[in-house]
Amino acid sequence: MNLGEYIAKIIDEQGKTKVWVAEKSGIIYKTFVDKLTRDSFTGKELLRVAMVLNINLEDLKDVEKWENMKSYCLNCDTDVEFNIKEVIVKNEIKGIFFDCLAKIPYCRECGEEIYISELSDNNVKIAHKKYRELKGEI
Repeated sequence: MNLGEYIAKIIDEQGKTKVWVAEKSGIIYKTFVDKLTRDSFTGKELLRVAMVLNINLEDLKDVEKWENMKSYCLNCDTDVEFNIKEVIVKNEIKGIFFDCLAKIPYCRECGEEIYISELSDNNVKIAHKKYRELKGEI
């Protein structure tokens, strides 16, 4: 998924329209649609769109970082491209149950979840931070 596809997905998820986002971002609608299709936003335009849609810039970096990467899928028994979905997962740490948002990679070929150590490690860090917040430690 490239940045243009990611932004289009966020627009849909938020129930906004491309016309509205283009207007709020100060970009002519036809130009905005072309930029989504061609994935050709300037840095300044990307910042404005991110502010309008309340997109965390770290999320945009992740989209670029993982695009066209491959990882091994046990089910397919080969290296495959994958999609990353944000999923609410249930956690338990030391008897405390809670939900938090995790980034989970899925094989584009078979749809099964695959393991990527960096994403898994980050999900664990997020869960432990939430745990510490719930315990009042941070």
